Amino acid sequence: MRIALPVYEGRISSVFDWAERLFILDGDGRVFTRREVGMGGLGPAARARRLRELGVEKLLCGGISAPLVALLEEQGLEVLAGLVGEVDAVVGAFTRNALEDPAFAMPGWRCCGCRGRGRGRRRRRGRRGGSRGREGGN
Repeated sequence: MRIALPVYEGRISSVFDWAERLFILDGDGRVFTRREVGMGGLGPAARARRLRELGVEKLLCGGISAPLVALLEEQGLEVLAGLVGEVDAVVGAFTRNALEDPAFAMPGWRCCGCRGRGRGRRRRRGRRGGSRGREGGN
């Protein structure tokens, strides 16, 4: 299995779209080898292409734009987004199947409790700041 994690100063980078470095982890789901890859200056399509060239199967990341999630999923990558924390702690939680722990949840990221494949995609219902359910609203 090959997974990628965008990193900044030993932590999961807050936004994959702008991350300059990735750790690529190869392993059996329990033990991984790690190498670093540069991503600086690459736009969304180039990032998706680079991950495909690297043979990445899963991306564990913080924030990520919906269009980039769509590009990655079209290429068969599984995106686990909305994660925070030290890289080693996140990798450890991944190996224990414990990424559901709130300690790894990016504040404000969770919608309707989703925390799995494609969770980078979020759809809002109703109008933003709208007056749903109120009289005299906009």
